[in-house]
Amino acid sequence: MGPAVIAKKMRILRWLVRFSAAVVLTAALLAGFFKSWIAPKIIRREFAAAVGDYWDGRAEIDRVQFNYFSPIVLGGLSLRDQEGRSWVEIGAIELTLRNWPSTAPVLTKVKINGLRGTAHFVQGKCNPPTKTPPEREKRDLSKYIDLQEVLISDVSIALADENSERYQPPAVQLRIVRDGERFIGSVDVMADSPGQAPLVQDIVIDSTSREFSATVKLDSQIDADDMRTILKIVRSPEIQAAAGGLAVDLKFKGRLDDPNSFAANGTINLTHWKLDTAHSRLAENINATLQVQTAGDITIRSTDL
Repeated sequence: MGPAVIAKKMRILRWLVRFSAAVVLTAALLAGFFKSWIAPKIIRREFAAAVGDYWDGRAEIDRVQFNYFSPIVLGGLSLRDQEGRSWVEIGAIELTLRNWPSTAPVLTKVKINGLRGTAHFVQGKCNPPTKTPPEREKRDLSKYIDLQEVLISDVSIALADENSERYQPPAVQLRIVRDGERFIGSVDVMADSPGQAPLVQDIVIDSTSREFSATVKLDSQIDADDMRTILKIVRSPEIQAAAGGLAVDLKFKGRLDDPNSFAANGTINLTHWKLDTAHSRLAENINATLQVQTAGDITIRSTDL
């Protein structure tokens, strides 16, 4: 092999190396551009469009961490009304995908941290700016969703009015995991002592029929100051303060895709309640058992006034 042939092969080899490096560099730049600019814009646009079918206000995502080899993170999500009041704020949503990166990713895990809801009352009435979504052909998303776990931590829903009165209950945590053809889970109060029974127990959701069941158990002493704030917010006309014991034992069932199917059975016990008007004590040492029926009706089973 002569020197000319060797030189020619070396030139071809150098060209191939340079061409390969240019291709890799171009692909890396395109991937980085898509990750930093295009993907976040698409996600923000699709989020606003999807929520906009149900919400008459602003739906925004503050930051998007788009990753190829780790979970995608959406941060600073919010739903606001036309007046700019925040109804829902989410610290971060972490989405774990299977078969990613590819053209057919599958969502397998959702982790939400810091979900804050606020129910705004004006003149004692709460009217969230929701709307009926337009009629659209249903899309089958089953091939893109195979959830194995949903974790929502630090969840709370506050009550607020136009006079800056605000009631903030303790935060809770929801965890649902897949167990064969069903999902099981519970809701735990985060602020109370470890080992306390979950607030919502035995959550079971059938992954095929979407039928669900759950048990709500609560045994608590309702604070007078908290009730005073709540009664101010809802503009109670007569009762200005209340306090007493509350024990709830309710079983819920229904279909997640049919809210009209929701039903409850169980009891609500009130013990040693006292009620005050603006000027005097209305009643005290009230004890009552309320029976909640399947159809949603509440009847008083027994009372002790």
